[in-house]
Amino acid sequence: GPLRDIGFRCVDYNPDGTRIVTANYWGETQLWDAATGRPASAILYHSGVITGAAFSRDGKYLLTASSDRTARVWDGHDGSPVGEPMSHRDTVRSAQFSADGSRVVTASGDATARVWDVQTGQPLTEPMVHPIRVVLAVFSPDGRFGRTETADSPADPTKFWLWSVPPPLPRGERTPQWLLDLATICASKTVNDEGRFVDASAAMAKIDDVRRTLAALPDGAPYVEWGRWVLNDRADRSIAPGFTITPAEAEKLAASLSAQTPASP
Repeated sequence: GPLRDIGFRCVDYNPDGTRIVTANYWGETQLWDAATGRPASAILYHSGVITGAAFSRDGKYLLTASSDRTARVWDGHDGSPVGEPMSHRDTVRSAQFSADGSRVVTASGDATARVWDVQTGQPLTEPMVHPIRVVLAVFSPDGRFGRTETADSPADPTKFWLWSVPPPLPRGERTPQWLLDLATICASKTVNDEGRFVDASAAMAKIDDVRRTLAALPDGAPYVEWGRWVLNDRADRSIAPGFTITPAEAEKLAASLSAQTPASP
């Protein structure tokens, strides 16, 4: 049957065509049975306008974003909530799944983008900080990079940003011990048995052990590219894991591109 028009901002099918998602201006999202037009979920609420709603590629999850400064993941079949809300300090203008459906990247008016775990809603990266609001964030097809877009107003030219994104751990695999040791070394702090953040400056003595461990691991081991990049203190280190361009080369390229850009009248 027909779906009643209540100010839809988004209407879309899931990948196998069995579900339809609708989202309206009043913060209400709902799943419908595509064959009958009947509701397949309760109303999924945000307290602000829905800015986007999309299914993961396998249809397992539904993702919504809102002006209430959150994005949320729901079960793609029955709409039950999955994980915690993913929160920003301003409107979430864009939220996208990675190709494998394990992560979400969000873009916000608070001038940040961030990568989150789908199942828990916990952040997997620090905020990717921009000078102005972020209007779009997407993963590269292989999930190794993120692309963000910024714009101060609709009349301003869009600027594009590229970010190196940590890969997900293979399902069922635990965080490598060397990565936990490296985090302790970098922070000079650790969490004790009482859950307190305490000094661990002596952990620096383990840095050579971590270097040897990373050198012995195969190139494709989880996070090994990132660990080697962090410990590489050479002047010709790339600007980020996954990139080959160095800071000096990047500055030269930026200067060259700037010189080719016509001055505004």
